[in-house]
Amino acid sequence: MPGPECYCFSFRQRCLVPVFVLFFVLLTACGPEADKFVAHRGALLEQTELATIPVAAADAMMSAYTSYGLAGLNAAYDVTAYKIVYSTPDADGNLVSVSGLITAPVKDPGATSPLISLQHGTLFLNKAPSSMAGGAETAPEVSYADIAVMFASQGYVVAAANYIGYGDTSGVMHPFIHARTLASTTVDMLHATATLATRNQLKLNGQLFLAGYSEGGYATLAAQRSLENDFAVEFPITASAPAAGPFDMSTTAMAIVASTSLPVPAYVGFVLKAYDTAYNFNRIPDYFQAPYVDAINNSFDGTLNKEEINALLTTVTADLFNPAFRADFLGSGEGPLKSAIAENDIYNWAPVTMTRFFHGPDDVSVPYFNTPLAVASMQANGAADVDSVDCYLGGLPTTHSNCFFPYFTYANSLFSTMATDL
Repeated sequence: MPGPECYCFSFRQRCLVPVFVLFFVLLTACGPEADKFVAHRGALLEQTELATIPVAAADAMMSAYTSYGLAGLNAAYDVTAYKIVYSTPDADGNLVSVSGLITAPVKDPGATSPLISLQHGTLFLNKAPSSMAGGAETAPEVSYADIAVMFASQGYVVAAANYIGYGDTSGVMHPFIHARTLASTTVDMLHATATLATRNQLKLNGQLFLAGYSEGGYATLAAQRSLENDFAVEFPITASAPAAGPFDMSTTAMAIVASTSLPVPAYVGFVLKAYDTAYNFNRIPDYFQAPYVDAINNSFDGTLNKEEINALLTTVTADLFNPAFRADFLGSGEGPLKSAIAENDIYNWAPVTMTRFFHGPDDVSVPYFNTPLAVASMQANGAADVDSVDCYLGGLPTTHSNCFFPYFTYANSLFSTMATDL
């Protein structure tokens, strides 16, 4: 994988071209925007400085979230925010240009920083991290840019991919809970971040922490698996903290279809619409009863929030799903769909990285069983440093939304015990 150094693709391909063409290539491909002329995963195509957030503003931001369970973060640095555009493969394997947010502490020249890869949770509205706007579909509505700024104000450089379907790819269906693209988008964000760091004299110290909640927790574990399997030398991971993700999609899907009611039907519609698109099934009318087909097909373009989509659907499982589909899925049918879902199970392997799962026992949006099942499976596979922490709220329900900010409190406390150069 090419790093930030420049190379000229004409020579690599051994093309016999006139000297003036080679001269032109050298002038264009070896300048500061060289990656624009190199088609490869993780190429940094564009960078834009968005803003500098003063220490006082970062502190005020954190104070605003303390009543929701955020604690232990105190700003030490101003933060500079960048939007980047980079290359990554889509669900069909074609390179596309996607965007993301990088936040960096303003430190003295030559000072180094650890890196956090921050994976955002489910977004129904198109308010990706680089928009610097709110949009986490939890209560309260929170900006993932805020999370990135808060971590950067502690001394970390933070890389937050928008994912395919958000930011610069907002016209594309987001491949929701799709392990391969979530992993590649995250890993390629790290490649692009390394390039930006080199170009902007941001010095990374080699430590890498992974964090994410809900879909972000799932993306964190998917990226961790990819990094450990294929990029262990380039990006060794210091610690990973995946939280509240549907790591066992097969069991989760079966439990949802078998249930009598659905706490968040928008999640169900999102997953099936995403898989229907990513795997080219084109079977939404087979999965859902007629009154809901149009809502499923038209509600995931980033213009409706979770509550608006829920209102277009029904919480009664038997009313939402086509009865024939439901019977087949719960029986021996629907093999291709079940195979696609199983392809996105990401719990049955043995991480070598220190991995700490986090989940609320009262979570019904993303069933809690996903976390103990993943931990038990990984430990059985020989993982030596995998465990979990339950969200605890002093007697309050440990629901999906209630545990959102307590998770980031936990992740900050976990990482700070290992991070250097803060």
